[in-house]
Amino acid sequence: MDVPNNLKLVVEKVEETHNDYLCDFKHSLRVSDNNTYCYSYNVTILVKLENVYISYSVDLPNSNGKIVPFIKKATIDICKFYQNHKGNKLLNWFYKKNTSGVRNLPTSCPIEPGNISLEDLAIDESFLAYAVARSKLFITIEFSTKINGKMVIDFCISIVMSLFKIDLMFVCLNNKV
Repeated sequence: MDVPNNLKLVVEKVEETHNDYLCDFKHSLRVSDNNTYCYSYNVTILVKLENVYISYSVDLPNSNGKIVPFIKKATIDICKFYQNHKGNKLLNWFYKKNTSGVRNLPTSCPIEPGNISLEDLAIDESFLAYAVARSKLFITIEFSTKINGKMVIDFCISIVMSLFKIDLMFVCLNNKV
């Protein structure tokens, strides 16, 4: 499903936390000349990761303003995904269909100590399979590993975005609503 052309995605905030023992994480968000957001990160893995899991969720405010799940938290075993590249539409999209940005990503497990990077991943309306006229999206992505049978978060990225109708966005920005 294509997102209507009159919608604009605005990234309001990107926050990151990471486990200093497992990795060094640096990231940036910039706006390109055509007003597309470009996200980059550089992760130095400091220890061998035998297993890796990605958890993600998307939350939206309901009519009362309370934040509720839109896509409930889902966890993917990335090592199993690397074995057959099947099963998860989000990862398939990321690895196969989204070609924006320069990538140095792992392709198998275990993940050895070293550098993982992504430069200029385009964040725009194409991320959205469904669109509403105006909404705020809260996206959380966690990368975890199991150590001694317990899940340990390697790093976490939280993104807050707003989706506007273009004509409404200009009214809001001009009136500073």
